[in-house]
Amino acid sequence: MSANTFVGASTQVRRGLREVARLAALPQPWMWVATITILGFLMRRYHLGNESLWFDEADIVWRARQPLDVLAQGFLEAGENGPLYTLILHYWMALLDAVPPVAEALHLLFGVSYEAPVRGLSAIFGTAAIPLMYALAKRVGGHWLGIAAAILITINPFHIWHSQDAKMYTMLVMMALASTLLYMLALERGTPLLWAGYVGATWIMLTTHSMAGLVLLAQLVSTPSLLKNLKPPEGEEDAPPGNTRRRWWLGWGWAMLLILGPAFPIVWLRFAAVITDTVNVGWDAPASLTDIFGTMFVTFAVNRAPQPWETIGALAMAALATLGFPILDFRFSILSKVSRLWAKVQGLEPSIENPGALWATKIENGPLIVALWLLPISVFWLVTLKVPIFQVRYMIMALPPYLILVALGLFALRRIHPLLSMGAAGLLGVVTFVALAGVNYAPTVQKEDWRGAMVYVQDHIRLRDVMVVSPGYLKSAVEVYYKPGGPGLVPERPIRTIPSLETEGFGGNELNYALRDIATCNERAWVIISPPRQVKEDPEDLVLQWFQYNWHTFDTREFNGVTVYGISFNGQPDCWFPPPDYREPHTFENGMQFKGYIYEWRDNDDTPTQPDASFLPLTMYWNSNRKITADYVIRIKVKDPSGKVVIDEALGPLNGYWPTSQWPANTDIIDYRDPRLPGGLPAGDYTVSLQVYPQGQPDKPLKLEDGSTELVFKEPLKVVPWRP
Repeated sequence: MSANTFVGASTQVRRGLREVARLAALPQPWMWVATITILGFLMRRYHLGNESLWFDEADIVWRARQPLDVLAQGFLEAGENGPLYTLILHYWMALLDAVPPVAEALHLLFGVSYEAPVRGLSAIFGTAAIPLMYALAKRVGGHWLGIAAAILITINPFHIWHSQDAKMYTMLVMMALASTLLYMLALERGTPLLWAGYVGATWIMLTTHSMAGLVLLAQLVSTPSLLKNLKPPEGEEDAPPGNTRRRWWLGWGWAMLLILGPAFPIVWLRFAAVITDTVNVGWDAPASLTDIFGTMFVTFAVNRAPQPWETIGALAMAALATLGFPILDFRFSILSKVSRLWAKVQGLEPSIENPGALWATKIENGPLIVALWLLPISVFWLVTLKVPIFQVRYMIMALPPYLILVALGLFALRRIHPLLSMGAAGLLGVVTFVALAGVNYAPTVQKEDWRGAMVYVQDHIRLRDVMVVSPGYLKSAVEVYYKPGGPGLVPERPIRTIPSLETEGFGGNELNYALRDIATCNERAWVIISPPRQVKEDPEDLVLQWFQYNWHTFDTREFNGVTVYGISFNGQPDCWFPPPDYREPHTFENGMQFKGYIYEWRDNDDTPTQPDASFLPLTMYWNSNRKITADYVIRIKVKDPSGKVVIDEALGPLNGYWPTSQWPANTDIIDYRDPRLPGGLPAGDYTVSLQVYPQGQPDKPLKLEDGSTELVFKEPLKVVPWRP
């Protein structure tokens, strides 16, 4: 391609883009903002309730259900984050519980699952940040910069992730934007109403998250720069400059007094907590400034994504943000020279102020954007030198200024050549799509699955079971999802924890005593563990080892971020253990003795029944008059009244965890089985039977004393339809 041809094609592209921009500018700005905001809500509503609440979400939901006097204490506690959000969530959930029509409407708006309307509050805050982002970026660089920044936050995977999290982080972003906008307007116009609005918005921001104080600090640091750009209000152009500045400083002084005065005790408590290490919970490793920036570049770009897209997205956004810095003062930037040189190559007259009228960007208040981005990160890093508490979500209020810099980078490329800007925007679009499809909207579980874990426990828990949560602080997640009663008639059983292993004076003897106390008079334990947290709290796995060494595992189920272990005590330690409800002694030819069984009915009617589409809680009692050297399988069959087999399940004792070759002689062995009944079964009496055969030899069942090979239970299983 010749140079003339290339220049001609480039000119045509420019003209086409200008025409598109001209047509695009016809609608009113509010129509653009409204359209983007609606899109943002739909992106935050999509898959909103698909996943379980993870621990932090469940913990804040549990906190929000506490009495108001308990919630009020959070506003004065040094280590408490999000007290105002928790209070708002308290009333939000109370509204859901107390007003069924409102609950139905919110479920219709956000989704049918329990989690959807709970997270709806964060989705609302995340959506509300979009027009505020437009307003801030517009004040910095005009309408089109506002549109670009609003689009970037609308599709940002990190912001969408936290808009679908029942936490305070999108509220923090929204209030940081609102506070900054009101600060700029109050300085510009100086009216008491604007200053009052700024004070109110800042107080809301400060009670949303501890790190919100860094936004206020950035505002104060950039104040001298903001004052340089101020002009007298309309109608006061002829007033003496001293009068105008006096009024500015008077409003500013009162605002700071009203903000910092009441905030001082809280700030002092939190500062003292940092200095004395009382907020150092030991969960996070120390992070260098390089680590912090590197993590933030990735997270702010894509949140998480498969490689190489994660790296591509981080580098692309970082490069655009870097390009955005010089454009903060375009007249003296390197890009100005590049733009002039490129214009000469094309044979065009360069125009710095109007390189494409609708795409021109006159930047104001650039230092404020830089301060809002860099200062919170830098100060937070200094805090982490004393207390290693780095979590990238704590810095989410730095996301809007970063995205404004990225938008400025796109404009910088546009000034060099439109195709460069289009290519960069297209790359960001592809990376964002990959991140959203692979993480935010992924079909696989991304968050800790406490819902799945507790559904499993509730399906299998029995009348003499106990739940043990480790580490103990995870108890709130279990309590949020543990629902005794209900259609499944889930038994109400205790949830136990142990003190932290780092507690002074809590050693091996104390641990053994605490765990023995938990086991006493219970038949089984469901040990519920979060492996990533367990590694930090109990690196030697002492709690789980105690249960598995002293007793018998009968079940292990792994969920995302949560593992459930079923532990059988083979009786009730230190308590009398009931015999089988139905005693039917039989002896097999290998010496195995069947003593009887229990149906652990959940039905509270006078006549014990088992609903279809449920797990049949069957307990079998065994013994052996001699040592068994081989492993045997126990095959359970359930037949409907017509003789049709509806369950045929073959497993070793205790689901294969306690092979018969490990049974001690002359010892009672308790075997738990939970075969699932299919749905849609006709009501009636069902027959339960069992066979015993050597492992791997189902065609060689053992004979009973009467010569038969199938032991049929005398007590039928009474099945009824499931009652939702």
